[in-house]
Amino acid sequence: MVTAQFRPFQTFDKDAGDTPRVLTVEIFVQPRFSQLELSSVNAVLEVANEVQDRVRFEWSFVSDMPGLVANGNFMVRAEPAIEAEFLKDCMIIIGGMESDARAWMKRVRAMQRLTRPVVLFSDAATAFVKAGGHGAQPATTHWRDIPVLNEIGDFSTLTTHLGGEFGNGTLTCAGRGGHAMEAVFALVSDLLGPHERAEMAALLILDGIRGFHRDQPGGGTRRAIRSLRGGL
Repeated sequence: MVTAQFRPFQTFDKDAGDTPRVLTVEIFVQPRFSQLELSSVNAVLEVANEVQDRVRFEWSFVSDMPGLVANGNFMVRAEPAIEAEFLKDCMIIIGGMESDARAWMKRVRAMQRLTRPVVLFSDAATAFVKAGGHGAQPATTHWRDIPVLNEIGDFSTLTTHLGGEFGNGTLTCAGRGGHAMEAVFALVSDLLGPHERAEMAALLILDGIRGFHRDQPGGGTRRAIRSLRGGL
């Protein structure tokens, strides 16, 4: 189930007569981005367009290093990200080995001022938390990075959940694996009807959407995280 807090497009008018409404999505990438996360975002948006025609999702890639941005042989052509200009309805920041908050933090702040949703995956979520971007809001990232963050600072609001609270228009997410696809599914699901959501889940072969408040399946790693946080 999708958490009640996570309704990023509740004010978006998806029923505007016979003309499809267009919702634009910016996908921010940096070198050595997560191929799995990027593919998951693409797959869900493509299927969302396939199962209904009231809302058309249009997305583009942007980067602080425009042109061909690559991870190995996987490349995308990205437009330049110009400070806080040319913002879309939604921003998704893909994690990766070279995630750098300085490249996109101004755009995140501008999106927050406009109350437009931002989703940060894995390494991008780690960079966001490290930069203090989450403020007092609960946040999360991939379980691998949580002990490292707790060694370098006091991140008392950091959780081991699959997703952080949707606070200040921003959602931090564990990303990677199957959860990247589930998170984007949750992002767009409020714009779809029950039958459309069911069809989309069937086409993506998703038999369930885990709530963001569920713990990440980190196994024994969670015990190490609790130990580093003083046994809490």
